[in-house]
Amino acid sequence: MTAKLMQVVYCDELRRGSGDSCDSPVRRIEQYWSHDGLLLAEVDSMSRVVTVEEDARRTRELAQLIRERDEARAHVRNLEEVIANLAPKKRNRPT
Repeated sequence: MTAKLMQVVYCDELRRGSGDSCDSPVRRIEQYWSHDGLLLAEVDSMSRVVTVEEDARRTRELAQLIRERDEARAHVRNLEEVIANLAPKKRNRPT
């Protein structure tokens, strides 16, 4: 683990939530920014601290899950085509 002392910009005057229900109470949001304007972390009492790096990791994981889902759907479509080609063809029989 590496620890580094660095200066950040701290903002706590942000508010979030509509206050219309218990699912969306008005609350104070704390944000930590780099001097370059990069959001480093956000603290919301309705959730835990999520760093930008963690958010990026979650986005990559979600993208991978979406790719795997799309590949599985394509595989199912291929199997359905194979099954349809194996099924006996219906013929019209004269009566």
